[in-house]
Amino acid sequence: MKRIMAIMLAGLIALSIAGCGGNGGGSASAPTPNPVYACTLANAATVCNDGNALTIDGCSNPSTEQAACTHTPIGCNSAADCDDGDALTIEACANPGTASSACAWVAIACNTDGDCDDANSNTIDSCSNGGTVSSACANVVNRTMWVQVTAINPTTGNVPVSGASVEVLNPNGATTYAGVTDANGVVEITGRSAGTHVVSISQNPGSVPHFVQPSSQNLVIDATGSATATFNVTPAYSVTVGAYNVNLLTEIFDGASYHLTCGNNNYAAVGSAMNPVVFADVPYATGCTASSDNLAGTSPKMASDTPASQSVDVTGNQIVILTAAKPECVQDTDCPIPMGTTTPVCLDPGTSYSSCAAF
Repeated sequence: MKRIMAIMLAGLIALSIAGCGGNGGGSASAPTPNPVYACTLANAATVCNDGNALTIDGCSNPSTEQAACTHTPIGCNSAADCDDGDALTIEACANPGTASSACAWVAIACNTDGDCDDANSNTIDSCSNGGTVSSACANVVNRTMWVQVTAINPTTGNVPVSGASVEVLNPNGATTYAGVTDANGVVEITGRSAGTHVVSISQNPGSVPHFVQPSSQNLVIDATGSATATFNVTPAYSVTVGAYNVNLLTEIFDGASYHLTCGNNNYAAVGSAMNPVVFADVPYATGCTASSDNLAGTSPKMASDTPASQSVDVTGNQIVILTAAKPECVQDTDCPIPMGTTTPVCLDPGTSYSSCAAF
């Protein structure tokens, strides 16, 4: 029995050796391959990139069997990430690009005047400091002032005065407008305060037509309304006057004295350099008289019995041509000395029928 058990034990041992690949001397084991991990510190930026700008990509437990990519959400990288689509907010990003980043929105009042529309046609809507945290809307009652300037001409018809100077003082006495009337003789001024305004007009070189009396008036604008200041003015025109030899209309009486009389208004000037005179800014008038007479330096002289004068209506710009006779002589020395005589004489000197004689 013991012999049989020994033989069986020996067989088991032999089988055990054969199962280990040994043929008496054994054999070498196969090499272990390099491990493959989900991510490492070296490749985390690449293999863990999820293409989302609003995550921070990383690797937990790098280079281990437990390695895994992580994607931590963040609030923002810049203010653009915080756009809420509301034009009346200012967007901001705090701690951009970090896990503690966060968006913030600050409400503002307005960007443009249109944001301040109160749907009231009687107010002027405006935005100050638009697009900033200090922006503010204002809705001011739209009180409008109109200024109308008209030149009254009963002969040719009334016309608007363009280019008239307009100045407005507010109820506190401060100048709040200075400008000129348009082609229709009108100025429109909006945004006026309630109260009594002083409106003044005056002529300037660009006024058409010119007018004479500058004037002013008080204009009251109530709390909810508008008002018009109407000025009816007397137009003023230029009158050009020249005196010429009736027998030679190209010959002007140079240095003559000129006068224009319109009612109680009298104008006077002296011609020079062979030119007529121009009386500027003569108010509208009818039945005026233009005249001319000799002065000491007038050349040639005008005949004293044919004074140059003419009636004129100043209803527009006028050109007046006065005519007078030229005397043959004014004094004896104006007469030539005939041959054989020594005493030339001027007969009826200075008149239209003057003549020279010799004795």
